[in-house]
Amino acid sequence: MSDSEHDNLTGTFFKVLEEPLPARGNESDPCRPLVGRTTDGKAVMARYHGEIGAPCLGDFKKTLENLLSGQTGILILDFFFLSRLSHSAAGVLVSFAADVLGRGKKLYLYRAGPQAEQLLSKLAIKYFFDFLQNEDDLIAVFPLDYAA
Repeated sequence: MSDSEHDNLTGTFFKVLEEPLPARGNESDPCRPLVGRTTDGKAVMARYHGEIGAPCLGDFKKTLENLLSGQTGILILDFFFLSRLSHSAAGVLVSFAADVLGRGKKLYLYRAGPQAEQLLSKLAIKYFFDFLQNEDDLIAVFPLDYAA
């Protein structure tokens, strides 16, 4: 699927964001995602690009902690443009998932690529996450007023 097709796929969800996210992640600094929130503050999405490995672990963990702070109840990590997730980053992600659950919030991995899904399966930690494959899955997790 081309990038332009993905621009259209995510259009419905991104219409409810305060500032729409560009179609790609933050190519100039892959350690820091582009972040957008819904106008009512109920959901936040972070879009990653490139690799999350040893050089980015500190920034990755800090960004996840920042996403968790506040009143947002739905956290979405968009991994479509993520080319590689390291074993260490997967460990950080599992810890984050436990923190999210402990605070009564929901975490979704949106458009996780094959490398990330394979790694999470290989490490037997895939069950920690809810996966959303496309915009229909994404819209399904929101109240009906989002889909209008």
